[in-house]
Amino acid sequence: MEADDSWTRALVLLTPDAVEAFRRHPNLRPAIRRIAVDAYAFITSQDDFGLWATQHDRRFRIAFTLAVLDARDMGTTTGELLRTCQQMFGFNRGVVADFLDRAVASGDLAIESAGGAWGNRKLDVQPQFHQRLRDGLGGILGGLGDLIPEFADVAEALEDPATLRGFLLTFGMISTFRPDLVGQGDSPIDLFTRRDRGLGFLFYFLEHQAPDPDRARLLERVTLSRRRLARDMLVSRMHVARLLEDGEASGALSLPSPDEIVFSPELSDHFETRVAVGLQIVRAVCIAARLAAPLDHGRLARLDRMVVPAAG
Repeated sequence: MEADDSWTRALVLLTPDAVEAFRRHPNLRPAIRRIAVDAYAFITSQDDFGLWATQHDRRFRIAFTLAVLDARDMGTTTGELLRTCQQMFGFNRGVVADFLDRAVASGDLAIESAGGAWGNRKLDVQPQFHQRLRDGLGGILGGLGDLIPEFADVAEALEDPATLRGFLLTFGMISTFRPDLVGQGDSPIDLFTRRDRGLGFLFYFLEHQAPDPDRARLLERVTLSRRRLARDMLVSRMHVARLLEDGEASGALSLPSPDEIVFSPELSDHFETRVAVGLQIVRAVCIAARLAAPLDHGRLARLDRMVVPAAG
């Protein structure tokens, strides 16, 4: 019963009412601002492959999917990773194969080479890849323990291989059971997430807003030069120019002057919601992974049917 109780606690966090309540949590915006700083520090500390993998939402999704599939006792294959990425995200073989080739070249992954079709080849995730996960998760979540209690000591806990494996398996269970929470529905922030550095731009804008304790929205306006933005975000000035021009054309932002960016209320709202949902998922994972044994989808579905009416 202890396992069911902890999963129930975790699933309650993922109900619409709970997500909306978390959006009103007084510590959410301070947590997001801290993530902006810590995520930038993590990304800029990476080598060439790590930087490439974290620059685009698509590559990050492949990396995390690989980590989750690999955490199972049977590991995974090239074909299973491809099928999972196709089903969950619509990625094609070329995108996944490119990721695998780069991961192998960097020493993060080994692929079975002895005979057989490409799709049947076993993937062997290397310690270096797991350390990237620890550094990213621990570096970002570990600094939030005073604001979000579920993240206290998470960095130290994930150093244990069994704990990291349990975290990944639980994340995978929740992600496949509730794909609506990790999907790619239409949103103003798609303008950013579907380009290099993705959400990193929005975190950077957040970090560089002028301090204002009375700010009504998470993102309102920022003043900075495009040259500096390109330099700090490790992209070309052409990349920045196209991003801002497309953003203005879509109505997600406006450009009153060359160095000023004003964000629409819709963009700010969707950004805050995306981060809140992500943090809420990880809160649920921390509760379930630390206190519960793994559940199959059948038991998880029965618990979810119990939780959702009660939460409403």
